[in-house]
Amino acid sequence: MKVIKKSASTKKAIAGTSVTTTTVTIVRTIVIYQPVIIRTISLQTTRLFNIGSVIKSCWKSLKAAKAKKNTKKVIRLTKKIKAAKRNKKDAKKQVAVAKATQKVLVKAKQGAKRAVKKIAKKKGGAKAKKVVAKKAAVKLAKTLKVVKVAAKAAKAQKKVQVKKAKAKKASKKARKALKKAKKAKKPAAIAKAKALVKKAKAVVKKLVKKAKVVAKTVGKVVKAKAKKIGLKVKVSAKGCKCVPKAKKAPKKKAAAKPAKKAVKKAVKKAAPKKVAPKKKD
Repeated sequence: MKVIKKSASTKKAIAGTSVTTTTVTIVRTIVIYQPVIIRTISLQTTRLFNIGSVIKSCWKSLKAAKAKKNTKKVIRLTKKIKAAKRNKKDAKKQVAVAKATQKVLVKAKQGAKRAVKKIAKKKGGAKAKKVVAKKAAVKLAKTLKVVKVAAKAAKAQKKVQVKKAKAKKASKKARKALKKAKKAKKPAAIAKAKALVKKAKAVVKKLVKKAKVVAKTVGKVVKAKAKKIGLKVKVSAKGCKCVPKAKKAPKKKAAAKPAKKAVKKAVKKAAPKKVAPKKKD
């Protein structure tokens, strides 16, 4: 993988150092793991949109339930809103961490390419370039460590989310099976389905907790590694610009009013001309 075209003197300077291999490894790692991060961000943003719509509909039905004094429905809806708010916070955290990881990878890629360009642009022959190449090799080795940690973080975040999604699907299937068993009125099948639902719920609960812990630890690690390459990143759910603001439709401009002068001229032209009376001799 060629990062930049190298002259003969640059090749001589780089020979014996780990500049080329390190740069190529950095770029390759970023190319592999960037789509993983982008997928995480898109999944969590869609999740945020869905949560927002759930909260909105719940508030409307809660108002109606309070007006009708339906206490059971009020309790159920308040619980649902609380859970949705927790999910919103978690989704925001996931997006913030993924975006921070993405920033670290982008910065590392830019740094690696800049290091090679610096060696190529250095004047003074192969000896002068050799000195720059040695310094660059040390710097790139540190950057590679940061990139590897960031890649691992992205992988860990994705792994937990995939497991959580699978567990939720299994829970849904178990609930459907319980409904069918209740319709068929088979006590043995009902007992079995209930046990499956309970088990699935426990797995989902466990994975939700794990996802939160992973996001927290990944956030801390990414923040620390970002500092090493001179980058400031935000990994908290607060102040995270996770969901892009919807663009407002442009207001239709009212038809331009005709100028007063133009109207007056038109009126004058349309009006019949007054003929002066003839003077008598």
